[in-house]
Amino acid sequence: PWLARAGAPLRPGALSLLARFPTRLWARLGERARWGVALAMPALSAALSFAALSWTSDIRALYQAPPELAAQEAVVRDVVRRDAANQYFLVTASSAQGVLEKSEALTGELRAVVQRGALGGFTALSDYLPSAERQAANYRALKAGLYGADGPVWRYMAAVGFEGPAMDQHRAVFAAAQDAYLAVDAAMAALPRELRRLWLGDIDGRYATVIVLRGVNELEPLRRLAESASGVYFVDNVADISAALDAQRAAATRLLGAAYGVVGLLLLACYRRLRALALLLPVLVASFLTLAVLVASGVELGLFHVFALFLILGLGMDYSIFLHSSAEGNPACALAVLLSALTSALSFGLLSLSSTPMVQAFGITVLLGSLFNVLLAPLARLGRV
Repeated sequence: PWLARAGAPLRPGALSLLARFPTRLWARLGERARWGVALAMPALSAALSFAALSWTSDIRALYQAPPELAAQEAVVRDVVRRDAANQYFLVTASSAQGVLEKSEALTGELRAVVQRGALGGFTALSDYLPSAERQAANYRALKAGLYGADGPVWRYMAAVGFEGPAMDQHRAVFAAAQDAYLAVDAAMAALPRELRRLWLGDIDGRYATVIVLRGVNELEPLRRLAESASGVYFVDNVADISAALDAQRAAATRLLGAAYGVVGLLLLACYRRLRALALLLPVLVASFLTLAVLVASGVELGLFHVFALFLILGLGMDYSIFLHSSAEGNPACALAVLLSALTSALSFGLLSLSSTPMVQAFGITVLLGSLFNVLLAPLARLGRV
């Protein structure tokens, strides 16, 4: 108020003429024509925006690395064969042996996926620590083959000069190993750290291990494998975060609708006339037209587009209330609305030049919304009572 006491005189100029342009544009139409346009534009703009509406909540769309950096990362990943940190299998069972058995069954399926090219490779603890059932099967295969009654082992020992007592001792050692299985705890002490980290052990009565993946090219075959086996889970952190973003986007959209409803109730409580809801028309149309332009440009809408719509609502309601409360040809109010829209377009709209997709999405939405707000704001005078 102290700064406003001087009341600097408004000098007509190009900016003032531009400020009065929206008012003069709508003044050429009669009140009935303006009401018709004001009621038809929300439906038309909504139809345009929803005709090809496409939502995306992929977390990878929020940041895109430069092509040179992405190419370098791909080369390094191929050289060091780094695991896919965001995608892996979690295998659980009620016992340690049950986990190893499920892991063995899953690795058999994963090898077929690798052969089809959907997966580059994987690392599973069960390839280095077989289950007791697999160890018993291996022993039976050795007993029937290499260590049979006239197996290659005994023929080789006889050929190189071993005598009966040495061969009998070797038979006794092999027979004693029949029930001597390699235990998990003993194996953990001998395995390298890269493999020990795959064993999660006992967690609240359930044993678990991780199968890490490399070069994931297709996700659907991996999801089907997890769905077909109990206690096996395909963890995709990228998809989980994207699902969380999608839930936030849906919640923000519902809150935006609630905000429009609350604003409408406040307008009715203040002016006590149904016509007061016309103050919402410019903002509503501006929001739908902004979405229509984005959709027509092939933009997939996301969470930050919805956030920007809140700002369009707040700024647009200011313009509507100011013009509704001022005289029809008040140049000072029109200039104030234009300056407010231009400063908003500069402060927020310049974010549309950012190379970060989420910042760019917010900026371009506010930029378009500010321009539509100032162009449609004179329609708020339809709500005068």
